[in-house]
Amino acid sequence: MAASKVTGASSLVSSTGLLLLQDHEWETADSTFSLSAGVSGASLGLSDPEAGSRLNLLDLKYTVSEQPTASGAGQLSAGDPSDKLLEMQASVEPSLATSTASEISDSESFCLSHGASACSNDSDPHADYTFKDLTPEHKAYILRKYHPEASPAEVMQLLSDHGQDLSAVSAILTTNRELRLMQAEHKQQAEDERLAQQLQLQAEDEHLAHKLQMEEHTPPKQALMPAKAAGQWRSADRRTQARITSLQRSFPDLDSEGAMSVLTAHDNDVQVAKQLLREQGLREVEAVVRTAAPSSVSPHLFPQASPHQDEYDFQLQPRDPNFRPTPPPPRHNATYAANKALYMKQRKQVDRLGDAKRNARHQAMQAARMGDHTRARFLRDQAYSFDAQYQKAKKESGRNIAAAINSKNIAHFKVDLHCLHVEEALHETSTQISAAESYVRNTKRTASIELITGKGLHSIDNKPRILPAVKDMLDDMALEYEEKPGYLILIFRDPSDSNVTGNIVQPARSA
Repeated sequence: MAASKVTGASSLVSSTGLLLLQDHEWETADSTFSLSAGVSGASLGLSDPEAGSRLNLLDLKYTVSEQPTASGAGQLSAGDPSDKLLEMQASVEPSLATSTASEISDSESFCLSHGASACSNDSDPHADYTFKDLTPEHKAYILRKYHPEASPAEVMQLLSDHGQDLSAVSAILTTNRELRLMQAEHKQQAEDERLAQQLQLQAEDEHLAHKLQMEEHTPPKQALMPAKAAGQWRSADRRTQARITSLQRSFPDLDSEGAMSVLTAHDNDVQVAKQLLREQGLREVEAVVRTAAPSSVSPHLFPQASPHQDEYDFQLQPRDPNFRPTPPPPRHNATYAANKALYMKQRKQVDRLGDAKRNARHQAMQAARMGDHTRARFLRDQAYSFDAQYQKAKKESGRNIAAAINSKNIAHFKVDLHCLHVEEALHETSTQISAAESYVRNTKRTASIELITGKGLHSIDNKPRILPAVKDMLDDMALEYEEKPGYLILIFRDPSDSNVTGNIVQPARSA
């Protein structure tokens, strides 16, 4: 049977937004088909009766391609829909080659995403554009045009699972494509990180190998020295040689090899080796003891010794193994011990009140944090009460300590500021200065104050605290003083006494 040609109509665009085909030709086995005569647009429910759409062409080509041709080309297998789809795609694709890619993309993607309602024209009768008239192979072909990464079997399976819904399957394929792209990106990122880590490890290995190679090719220090110097450089050899020399000095008949063997047998212990050699009856030489000055030194350079002094000069007396050096006397004497005991006794009550004050403040903060404001107010008042008692007890303990320490001082204005805090020492100093000034005004005599501040040896960090504070106070009061190690001296005199230098005490102003 002679083959004939089917010619499509001229290019038109219907109101549905679907692209109408330009002139297309193909051969059939039995008759001539045209879009207007064979499968018209009206037969598929389209609004334009003069020409068919792309769907018409797909349906027509699919119908024609199922018929056997003269050459046998285009014959489809009825068994496998995927193979049938691939053969149909290969035969239909050249027929659609004349269509503009942008027009195909605009029309089909618009209808795929918006459905029939968006593609219909209000002026035309309602038409069904949900692609229900297409066979599954036609739908799969359209889907694979936009999703070429999906296999025919996958597309056919998705259409079967979702009731041949083209839009749903298109959305699923789009999501799958995005997921595959994300997975590929993550996989590429992981591969890049793996390669970077591998390159870093390789660089570290190369650096380590280079370092080891440098150490391997660097000659040791002994190789750069002469043999004699290298032997002296090694400390172990020097210690062994010193032990051998010591044995040979005590036992002249012993050779180097014998000394070495004895030391090796007894773990290089010289004393054990000497004891063993004595037990074996080897001749031992006593150590030479110098009993006089060297002959090269003139005796006139030193004073002449008594007749009985020569036998004691330059004698190396043996050391008693039970000798223990006498420890030095303690730095603190009995006075310091008594002062410390007094300090601990007076400060005990003060420390107890200080702990109670801090504990009350801490509990008040916790109560306020928990919202119990009544208890917090009570604890704050209790903390204020403890603080007042603490300050009072602190002043009383300072006065008691100062009175107890200074009660033994014979001098009238000799003040010991040990065991006092800084503020207590300043208060005691101010009190003594006022007393000295009153004494000068009343008696018209000179008075001197000796302030024993100490050197800070009893402080926590052995740094003086009272001394600099007292000096600053005297400087602020514009008083002259003489600083001695551990104490300060102040002299107060009457204005009429010009024979003594010191701080002038002005007479008291009359009221």
